[in-house]
Amino acid sequence: MEKSVKCSLISENISKFFVNHQKFNHEETRKYIYSNWCLNFEGLYGLYEADLTLFDIGDYERYLSCFRKLLPLFEGIHDMYQNTVVDLNSFHLEWLGCNRKYLLDSFSNYTARSSTLELILLISSMLENALGNLYFIVSGKRTPPHLLRDLLRTEELDSIFGMEIISLLIIILGTPHSINLRNIVWHGFPKPREIPDYYASVLIVLLHSMGYELIKKKHIDNMIERPKVKDFKTSCMQVSKQLPLSTEWYDESRCAEQVKDADYLNDDYKEYWYRILQYYKSKEFWKLIMLIIPQIELILRLIYARANDFDVSAKLNEYYIIMDSIFESQVNDAESRRQNSILCSAVKNEDILKCVYDLFIAPKGPRLRDKISHGEVDIAAINNVELCDLLLFLSMGLLRYNFPFPKYESVFHLNSLTKSALCTAKQTLGKLVEKHLPEKYANMLQALSGNKMHNSIHIFNRSTKEPEFILLVFKNSNLVETTCVNYEHSIETRLELLANRELHSKRRRTLERMIATLPGICKALSEILSCLLCIFTKLQNDDLIYDQKEACSSLLRFLKHTLKLNENFVKYSDLSSNEWIKAVELCKKFTDVKSLHYPEQYF
Repeated sequence: MEKSVKCSLISENISKFFVNHQKFNHEETRKYIYSNWCLNFEGLYGLYEADLTLFDIGDYERYLSCFRKLLPLFEGIHDMYQNTVVDLNSFHLEWLGCNRKYLLDSFSNYTARSSTLELILLISSMLENALGNLYFIVSGKRTPPHLLRDLLRTEELDSIFGMEIISLLIIILGTPHSINLRNIVWHGFPKPREIPDYYASVLIVLLHSMGYELIKKKHIDNMIERPKVKDFKTSCMQVSKQLPLSTEWYDESRCAEQVKDADYLNDDYKEYWYRILQYYKSKEFWKLIMLIIPQIELILRLIYARANDFDVSAKLNEYYIIMDSIFESQVNDAESRRQNSILCSAVKNEDILKCVYDLFIAPKGPRLRDKISHGEVDIAAINNVELCDLLLFLSMGLLRYNFPFPKYESVFHLNSLTKSALCTAKQTLGKLVEKHLPEKYANMLQALSGNKMHNSIHIFNRSTKEPEFILLVFKNSNLVETTCVNYEHSIETRLELLANRELHSKRRRTLERMIATLPGICKALSEILSCLLCIFTKLQNDDLIYDQKEACSSLLRFLKHTLKLNENFVKYSDLSSNEWIKAVELCKKFTDVKSLHYPEQYF
């Protein structure tokens, strides 16, 4: 394991795309780049077009041949760019949208050893989002493909740029059989000096050239920038409030010492972390966030490698071990399927893994890595110290993975969201009963008080069958809450009209009848909620229930039928509904559904 950490995480085949030959010729290079710094795409395409049509060799060999023909030009363009005073404000980068100013700022400070990687992180995310905007426009506002490699192969982009430009983008960014630059950097594989500097220069010239093409074809006039994420504070606050993030938590020397002592982190990778700490000190928070996200994934990858004795380098024709892999129950080994040791029966350091899951993986969480790496974020949204504190605190915990992490409970996992929905529904129903029912009904919710959920919610090592059941419990819980809110609003609105003598006699009788039927309706809602609480508690604590085929089948029918009833409860309880009396019929229907389908012997 120690050996694998000290060597490169980029396999030998892929590393052939990250070489420096220094065999360029300026006169030759000038044939492929015009005086306005725009690329001669037709000339470039002519260099490698024949290789793309070779079918007697594999995809990797085909793209490697293309790259080797382009390499002298890449190096030549880089040398010309570095030795010329270039005014980036004159480059056609407007099509990149609101984050363009951050790109200009980064190129104007192109000095640090990690800058090449940082520039590629920024450029690749902005390029992907801008291409998505173009697809959005041309396709009639359809959602673009999520993956860059799929986006580059759409007819919509081909109709804008043509094969000459698209093929070059695919060679550099868009296939795992070639350079695959976007994925290599965003998943945290390279060391500071592993990515040749020419890639940053080539990419900025490429962006400018594509912008010029858009102007020529008048596409720039129709540019629409899809909405970006502008605020992570709300979602991240739900995570950070569980952690001891006082204003005094950060100590630069202590953090630097923790980086230094991280035994499984190669010294080359530690350079990134020292750079990250510099950004915190200089308050360049957005740069810190961009750099730290792939480094967090790197740490998790190395933890995974050590726990499972597994090669985690980037290899051809194999899925990378990425952040999502950490939370998969099985190690996807070619030789055998075995359990992921990180998520063994007693999960080690479960608290920090729950925190990582909430911030990066949970579909309902901020999904920081996905949103930022795909360019879906207004960079101003990550230029804040609170987010930096949160990610740095988490990172220091990962660097000391074998040490305890503060107690943390997931807030964005479906199981956690369902627990919260059940609690909210229970509280809302309680308020409705307390406010609008006579005292003799005070004990109506006694059954609910006996259904106590554990404070700690299980989110790892779960049955693959679980989400289908839990999602139905979640939906039903939300509908119970909505029904209670509807009744509260309907009754309060009518009572206010009554107090103001604005309720006509017919509507007064409606109010009286509604209040008269409320005890039965609240009783039915209480019984529904009691069943949902029992189901959730059972599913959390007894995985063996999923082995009971008949019970599972019956439980699914119960939850689906109950969902339909709850949807109707919401419909009939709405203030605008003239069919409120039909809610009474639903109470009896639930009794029948429970009698027919609820597997009471298991709950």
